Amino acid sequence: SAHIFLLFFVIFLLPTVIYSDFYVTLYVDGILGCVFAYMLYIYFSERKITPLFLAQFCSAAFVITLIKSSGVAFVIISLFLIFIDVIFFHHNELNHKRTVLSSWKFLFPILCVFISKYSWNLYIEKAQLHEWKTSAISFSAIKNLFTNNIADYQLEGINEFIKKFTTVRPWINNTRDTAITLTYPIYFSYVIFTVMIIITGIIIAQLMKKTRPKKSTVTMSILLAISFIGYSISLLLLYLFTFEKWEITSCAAMDRYLGTFVLGVLLFMTFMLLQAIPSSGTVSKLKLQSKALLITILVLIISFANMNSIANITVSSRFDIARIQRARERYHTASSASKSFIGDTGKVLFLSQNNESYYYYNLCRYSLAPLRSTSGLNYALANSQETETKDKLTGLKNALKSYQYVYVDKTDDLFNQYYAELFENPDDIQDDTFFVIDKKDADIKLIKLNIS
Repeated sequence: SAHIFLLFFVIFLLPTVIYSDFYVTLYVDGILGCVFAYMLYIYFSERKITPLFLAQFCSAAFVITLIKSSGVAFVIISLFLIFIDVIFFHHNELNHKRTVLSSWKFLFPILCVFISKYSWNLYIEKAQLHEWKTSAISFSAIKNLFTNNIADYQLEGINEFIKKFTTVRPWINNTRDTAITLTYPIYFSYVIFTVMIIITGIIIAQLMKKTRPKKSTVTMSILLAISFIGYSISLLLLYLFTFEKWEITSCAAMDRYLGTFVLGVLLFMTFMLLQAIPSSGTVSKLKLQSKALLITILVLIISFANMNSIANITVSSRFDIARIQRARERYHTASSASKSFIGDTGKVLFLSQNNESYYYYNLCRYSLAPLRSTSGLNYALANSQETETKDKLTGLKNALKSYQYVYVDKTDDLFNQYYAELFENPDDIQDDTFFVIDKKDADIKLIKLNIS
């Protein structure tokens, strides 16, 4: 089992090569993907229901449920794939009885999910917090989508979701704090990804045909592709019934949510391919023993990864938690104001003269390796050429047309010099200030909101 522990460290540290602050962000979708990959691999790598496997899977199920509510979906998907494999292709693992009743072993991770969920709900109740409600999703509400009563914004959201899901789009990885910077586009489509899951499964099945039934691996990949479609549909339903209107029409953060599944499958399939390389024949010359291979990958990860990021999740974790808490406080004013002033269609644009502006904050936290989109503009100014600052002013004016509110995080003299004309009263420009966008006149003006 030593290679399983090595694999854990490989999966744990691999994302830090792509994004150094992967484990200290406010968004945890990437971590969900890593745990999802781990749950799949610890079974399909050996296909044995041992006490060690149950302990590992139960621990992962407990943790992923605490990380985020959607973690329950990944536990269900993992259990479903494992259950189908055991029942139809490897039933000897169920005490040599091919019956559903002998699958009592699967009750342990389900029990862990219930305990984890109950503990979280208990914490929510004791802390007097509010959890995301999904009660609006019902059979009658879903049925209403197929009638003439469907709301225009829901129809627009469905069209946008299908467009984003099917379109081949360029992706680029050029955010800060990355060990690897790609200067060329990576083209990606979720439809192509779905097909690639099945194709990769067929390749793995062919490579492993001497050690396990081909039907088992092919079925696993087909069910994984179907699960991705089902997961995507469930996300669409969440958009239509639980998100705000502007989030529905734009499918906000769709790539981040679906990227969780994408990252988990990419990690899982990659390690399955490495394991599938035969131990004899021509290809074997390229294969190391599993432990040696994982050690080699681990050394490469440590060599390329930002060591500060590894320190942040180990020896410097307490310091980094304090830093994250300070970062959250910087946006507390905007968050409070949003709840007070913004309706269902409200959108806020964050401006900051600080190099640690909300642009980078938002970009990094909403992005997930290996799918990191770089959309939007950085409106923070620097001591650069005048033509560049004028271009930023023009870009900001155009962007303001799509927003209802502006939150000014950090300012300085340069900010005031170039952006003052946008404000009704330039004297109102200061740090941590909220403005409403007045679009009545030809020229857009920002009017200060008094937040009590």
